[in-house]
Amino acid sequence: MRVALEVEAAGLAALRHTSCELDEMRSALDEIRRAAGQGGSIDSAARRFHRALVAATHNAYFDSLFLALHDQADTRCSFGVPAVGAASCGWLRQACLEYEALAQSIEGRDASTARACMRVHLSNRKARAREARIVTAVAVDSR
Repeated sequence: MRVALEVEAAGLAALRHTSCELDEMRSALDEIRRAAGQGGSIDSAARRFHRALVAATHNAYFDSLFLALHDQADTRCSFGVPAVGAASCGWLRQACLEYEALAQSIEGRDASTARACMRVHLSNRKARAREARIVTAVAVDSR
């Protein structure tokens, strides 16, 4: 459900965003870059970015669904360094690149590329979450 919602939201955001919404995405992206560069959690900034993207659709239904889906997803997954150790540094850099590509496509009003970037980002996020669970399980088992 999240993929369907956010992929379409990315396309609509590319077509419908205002300069204020784009500024919010850029601000969140700057925060993502800072956190990733310091090896910290990008969760809060990533949520801000996704929230700004969904707001840029100008569709109240997308907004409501986003809040419901993210509240559920946020309880399951986090990518801060303390949670999974040094392996997350590479994940943070990759996630940062994904957000940058997504922001660039939205700024350029390229809906098809924005959709593709979001699909790749969510697919990679799912893979990172799976790997984080494995790394955490191995670390717990080795104690």
